[in-house]
Amino acid sequence: MLGKLVKFIILSRVSKGGLALLIMFTAIAVVSDVGLYEAEALGHMHFYPLYYSLGYLTAYYVLFALLGGMTITKADLDYLFTLPIDRKLLSVALFVSNLILFAMFMAFIAVFSFNAYLFFVSPLLGVSLVSLNVLLRDVKILYKALTAVAIALWFVSPIWGFPFSPTSAAIGYFPTSLAVTVAYTALLTYLALKKLENYEQLVVRSVTEAPAVEKYVTTFGPSTPLRTFLKLKMTYLPFAGRMGSFGSAQARYFARAIRMRTMLIVFVALAVAYYLVFRDLLVSSPDVAISGVSIAIAYATVFGYTLGVSNLMIERAWLTVPYLGSRFLKYLVLSVWVQVAVLLLPIAVANFALSLYNPLFLYAGLSMLVDAPLISAFIAYLQAAVLPMQLKDELTPLNAEMRARSAVAVFVFMVPFYLEFFGTFTQSLLIILGTGLGMAVVLALLTQDSTSRKVINRMTEMGYV
Repeated sequence: MLGKLVKFIILSRVSKGGLALLIMFTAIAVVSDVGLYEAEALGHMHFYPLYYSLGYLTAYYVLFALLGGMTITKADLDYLFTLPIDRKLLSVALFVSNLILFAMFMAFIAVFSFNAYLFFVSPLLGVSLVSLNVLLRDVKILYKALTAVAIALWFVSPIWGFPFSPTSAAIGYFPTSLAVTVAYTALLTYLALKKLENYEQLVVRSVTEAPAVEKYVTTFGPSTPLRTFLKLKMTYLPFAGRMGSFGSAQARYFARAIRMRTMLIVFVALAVAYYLVFRDLLVSSPDVAISGVSIAIAYATVFGYTLGVSNLMIERAWLTVPYLGSRFLKYLVLSVWVQVAVLLLPIAVANFALSLYNPLFLYAGLSMLVDAPLISAFIAYLQAAVLPMQLKDELTPLNAEMRARSAVAVFVFMVPFYLEFFGTFTQSLLIILGTGLGMAVVLALLTQDSTSRKVINRMTEMGYV
C-alpha cells in the first residue's frame, strides 16, 4: 500500500515525460562533470574554483531550507486527504515521495557545481533537506534563519580545510564527507518521522489560515494602464508574495510581499561587497576575473529567469486581462524588463568600476544591463505561452506538475544565456548588443495583437484566466 501511494504521489507531481527528461539531463551532466573533474585532476585545465562549487550548492540548500517544504497541491486536499487511508501511512507516503523527488532534484542541481564528488553526496543532501523542512515547519522565521546561517557556515567550511562537513568531498575527503552526510541525514530523518503523525492536520490548518497580506491599492485611473503596471512592479517583488503558498504548506510565513526598495538596498549592498572583494582579489590574483565574471553573469541571469517566470506564476494583475486584452502581455513584458534592469543596475555598475582593473568586467556589466533583463521579459512571455500557472485564491495551493513541456522555457533560455557568456569572454560588443537587440525584436513580434490574443486564449484554456 505504501509503495502504491508513493508512486501515485510522485506521478501526480512529475509526469513520466518530465521524470525521463530530469533523469536524462542529470545523467548527461554527471558524465560531463566527471570528465571535467578528471581533466582538472590531471592538470590539463582549470575550471571553477572551490568557493564557487561550495557556494553554489550551499546557496541552493539554504534557499530550499528556508522556503521549501513537503509539497502539497490542491489535488491532495480535494482527493488524497479524503481517501479512507490511515493518516500516519498517508503522512509517511507524502514524506517518502518528497524524499525521492528532492534526492533527484538536488542531484540535478549539484551537477552545476561542476564538482563530481559533490554530486555523489547530493541525493543524501536532498533527503536531509526534506527532513529539515519538516522539523523547521513551525519554527519562527528568526530561528529558521539562524539555523540556515549555521548550516551555510558548516557547508562552506571546507574552504578553510575543515573535513567534517557534508561538502568536504569537494576537497578530497570523500569517505569523511559521506560518513558525515549519512549521519546528518539519518538523524534529521529519524526526528522528522517522529513528527509526522499529525502532519495532515498541520497541513490543512496551514493552508486554510488567513495569511498576513500586504495591502497595496492601485487603480487604472487617471493613470494609464502601462504606468500602473510599472508602478506596481516598482513597489513589490512578485515572487516573494506567495512563494511559500504554492511550494509548501507554510503559506503564513511568506505571505508578506517584499518591497522593491528593500530589494534595491540588498542589491546595492551586494554590489558594494562584490566590488570590494574582487578589487582586492584582482590585485593579488588577476586570473580571478574569469571566475568573478562567470559567477556574476550566472547568478544575475538565473535570478532574472526566476523573476520572469514568477511574474506570471504569482501575478495578481491577471484580473486585468478581460479589460486590457492583448495589451496585458505587452505591459507585463515591458514591466518585467524595467524591474529586472533596475535591480541589476547596481551589480552592472560594480562591474563597470571593476573594468578599470580588467576589461572583461566591462562586458559583464553590459551583459547584465542589456541582455539579462530582456531574457527575463522573454521568459515571462514564454511561460504564458507554454505553461502558465496562477494562484487565483490566497488560501488554495497551486495544482502544479512538472511535465516535459516545462523544459521548453529552460531550453530556450539556455541559448541567449550561452550567448551572454560567449560575448563576454570573447569581449565582443557585437554579440552582447546583438543578443539584446535580437531579443527585443523577437519580443516586439511576439507581443503583436494577433499573437498575444492567441497566447491569452491558450492561457484561458489552461485555466489561467
